[in-house]
Amino acid sequence: MAFDLDALLQRQLYLARYSDTLTTDTLKLLSKTDSKLYALIREFLDNATPRDLVGLQRMGQGSALAQGLLKAIDDLTQAQQSQVLELLSTTFDVLAQKEAAYIQKAMSQPEPVQPSLLPVAGYTLAGALAVLSIRTLQNIKQALVTAIKAETDPIQAIRGTKPQNYKDGVLYARDRDLDKNISFFAMGTVDNVRQQAYEQYKVKQVIWLATLDGRTCKVCAANEVNSPYDLGKAPRFPAHPKDRCVITPKPENPVTRPYVADDRPVSKIPKEERADKIGQTRETYHDWLKRQPDDFQRKWLGAERYRRFKAGIIVLDELTTGDPARQVTLDDLPS
Repeated sequence: MAFDLDALLQRQLYLARYSDTLTTDTLKLLSKTDSKLYALIREFLDNATPRDLVGLQRMGQGSALAQGLLKAIDDLTQAQQSQVLELLSTTFDVLAQKEAAYIQKAMSQPEPVQPSLLPVAGYTLAGALAVLSIRTLQNIKQALVTAIKAETDPIQAIRGTKPQNYKDGVLYARDRDLDKNISFFAMGTVDNVRQQAYEQYKVKQVIWLATLDGRTCKVCAANEVNSPYDLGKAPRFPAHPKDRCVITPKPENPVTRPYVADDRPVSKIPKEERADKIGQTRETYHDWLKRQPDDFQRKWLGAERYRRFKAGIIVLDELTTGDPARQVTLDDLPS
């Protein structure tokens, strides 16, 4: 079957940028209501008596003012969850439709697939956001109580501090986890559409293509080495948030693709070093890794896995097990 593999690989790069942009838009939406959270806390502190402060430490017990604050925080967090779910659900629906049209063109098919929004690797967007919302709410309340007990600023504990670029606040953890979820569900939505298209277009086998660089995880590298897979038998995708891999129909010839013999993004590699680190190859991740310098292999594999790899005791497909795949411990690897 004819298909434009280069177009699919380029599409994956676009989707990574798309996911980052969507995260930025979502965090902007949340920041508007985060300011309401800070205002609620300030209002409570301005009006709280010592008894109210004690009541807050007891999760509202004995203080109507503390109960009101906690209820308002509950409502605000629930509203944020609903806003994010509405934004992402609508966005992913549009993404699925566009992906169906894109894959139709890349595979030169007369009709696009009619995509269905399915769970991603067994998870639903609503369920993932609900878990994140509950965890965030718990962390906010705990930060409030801890700060009140320590007589420190609870807003700083929640928002973070400027000298730390706000990474020391409770909401940074929420934003980081949300970024991972958006990436996971964006990539998963696209892959679900592709799997539906592959089935409609009678694709028999697919391959898992990892990114040839030092940032690729061992699970993704092993998934590539174990290719090809019968349609429907490939490992769950994405294997993890920020997954840069792609599942494509099995091509007739080995795939030519770029590599970066480094664990830094190209933008972080000094220009004078790039010539020896960047190129193109038709090798699998396993074969490409074998011809990399020893220090690169050692850093990627770890000292003991490197020793066994160089000695021919293990190969990459032995580094993981199960579905979803997980890394095998050293004790369980051939020695």
